[in-house]
Amino acid sequence: MDSRRLEQCGRWLADPRPWLGRVLASIAISKLRNNRSPDTARLLADVYSKHADPGVRKQAYAALCRFQEPRAIDAVCEVWLGNRRDRLAELLKRRGWVATAPPDLRTLTALKSKRFNPGLLNENGVIAALTRAAFDGDSEVSTGAVAALAGLVDPAQIEEFCDRLIRIDPGPLHKLARERGFKPRAPGRRALYLFLTGDRTGYEALDHDRSLLRACYEAADTGLRNRISTQIRNTGRADLMPVLHGNRQKRDLAGLLPREWETVVSVLRGNKRYQELWGLAFEVPPEWAAEILLTLQQAKFRPVSPSDAAVFDRLLKLCPVEGLRSRLYLPSPVCRNVLNTGDHAVRSLALSPDGRTLVSVSSDTTALLWELSGEVACSQISSRIGLALAAAFSPDGRFLAVAGTDNVARIWDLNTWRMSGLFRGHTDRISSLCFANDGTTLGTSSYDGTARLWNLENGECRRVLEGHEQSVLSLAFAPDGGRVATGSHDETVRVWSMSGGGCRSFSNGSFGSVCSLAFSDNGRTLASGSSEGTVQMWDLGGGGSRAVMAAHRGSVMALAFSPNGLRLASCSLDNTVAIWDTHSCRFRSRLNGHTDEVHALAFSPDGKSVVTGGRDHSIRIWEIAESKALINMNHDDLERIELRAAAASDAMEARPWHFAAALLRHRFRYDIELSELAERVFGEFEIEIEPV
Repeated sequence: MDSRRLEQCGRWLADPRPWLGRVLASIAISKLRNNRSPDTARLLADVYSKHADPGVRKQAYAALCRFQEPRAIDAVCEVWLGNRRDRLAELLKRRGWVATAPPDLRTLTALKSKRFNPGLLNENGVIAALTRAAFDGDSEVSTGAVAALAGLVDPAQIEEFCDRLIRIDPGPLHKLARERGFKPRAPGRRALYLFLTGDRTGYEALDHDRSLLRACYEAADTGLRNRISTQIRNTGRADLMPVLHGNRQKRDLAGLLPREWETVVSVLRGNKRYQELWGLAFEVPPEWAAEILLTLQQAKFRPVSPSDAAVFDRLLKLCPVEGLRSRLYLPSPVCRNVLNTGDHAVRSLALSPDGRTLVSVSSDTTALLWELSGEVACSQISSRIGLALAAAFSPDGRFLAVAGTDNVARIWDLNTWRMSGLFRGHTDRISSLCFANDGTTLGTSSYDGTARLWNLENGECRRVLEGHEQSVLSLAFAPDGGRVATGSHDETVRVWSMSGGGCRSFSNGSFGSVCSLAFSDNGRTLASGSSEGTVQMWDLGGGGSRAVMAAHRGSVMALAFSPNGLRLASCSLDNTVAIWDTHSCRFRSRLNGHTDEVHALAFSPDGKSVVTGGRDHSIRIWEIAESKALINMNHDDLERIELRAAAASDAMEARPWHFAAALLRHRFRYDIELSELAERVFGEFEIEIEPV
């Protein structure tokens, strides 16, 4: 039907005369009955929802029921959205009609027609549409939207939902998110989310120095800044006011922590501020530059300037594949969080395999479980274990082993909070314990001069390791499960075969008792810590001492290799923690902060953090994988990077270094002379670059 006839039918349908109008409307509907265009559907839907004559409405309804074309159904849905008439709503329900687009209309009609299904959550824009629909005036729509959001399980969908909550005022959705435990994954976005949703306790534990909120504020758009500033002023807290003034002060980007870089980049990415991301790629650490460039490529961004476009293309060709980050680390760890244990001196620490839960064991009979945000998760294990000395998580994270001075080891099921195993046999207090990687064996060492291997299924002792002449202070399983090492007051290290064979003995020489042990990730190297403050590296393939490393003035109480095996951490009674390079066996950096003896440490699963605890009643979380920002690099760094690229054994190893060199060369040419103080502006950032 052409537009002229369609317009004529529209006039007939709108004719207000009682008798003639009814006749003309009937004629118009009969002419429109066989036309399936969206415009026809709009006319008929409008007539069905508004016409006063029941007969005309009945004819319009019969004509509408003939429609099956998606575009025509979309037109009917649009009319319902515009007038929200009950008649059209009932039509949608009876016919099960759901619009195909746009997301808001599709979501609203799916909710109204009771046809919303979890598959729709995967479509672009639906989470945002559901968030808006939760405030719809139609109770059926709003109730359905809240129910759909409460059922979110996909991490990406939860992330998008939380991002939407950051931008809306407190209301029922905030309550729903708290009840369901929804939180953003990135620390910066999580801090902003907790702050804006009024979770003061959670925010304070995560962002005690306000650095994450400040980074979010600086990278935010005007609307989000207004929300942050309004919330700060509503709290009436003067200590939060510097957050609002941070953007007016020159920020030394070289001083930002990795988590602050992550916050800045994630916010700019989320707000599609791609031009600013392009500029920031020449300031951030190289691995962040790689992620920024990949993000820009996915967003189909391209610099306007021909010279910049050429550089962009070159960098993309050199960019390491996703997940392969260039390693340009600075030996300058930073303490990012301090957990106060009250009156509890920490004797041992254990980190769950997923890195989310930490257990601290204190000599006052208490074992506390913590979330790494800093909140005590639970403290059910207490007053039952004697003076606690050691703890360890099972490889699957389900079980926790705790032992101490009552000579007994206990296994707790963390799902039920019930004790699932009790291991008796030692005649003196247990000094250390750990699980084998296969999860079937628990090893314990004791001051009775023995170590024992326990069967976790039936609680029986599989084997007693006897041979040390004095107390056994430490025990560690090799990653492959084929060997177990023990260290003793008799100044020896013994490596036992799990298959029942003999053992190899290594003398610690004149370096004192062996207080701690740790296997490298490949099982070829064993590190031992002594009462004389030394760390010794043993080559288990060659059968001898590889190096003796000295950086402590007190007994080395705990050792831990990073997950990639590149670093070793040691803690001591001299109140310090040392980080070592495992390839060169050289001291790398010292973690100073504890005011008393440090007894325990653990690496995070990603290797970026070290958790330490001691007699000063504190647990400290250190960021040690700081990357060197391009802003802090000079021409000497460029020369070293290019030499590293030239010395690489293959193209894959050389690629990140070539990429970093290209970034730095472009920065020197495109940006500033490093001998001068200069200022660059990225949107609303003011950045001060330090002279070198």
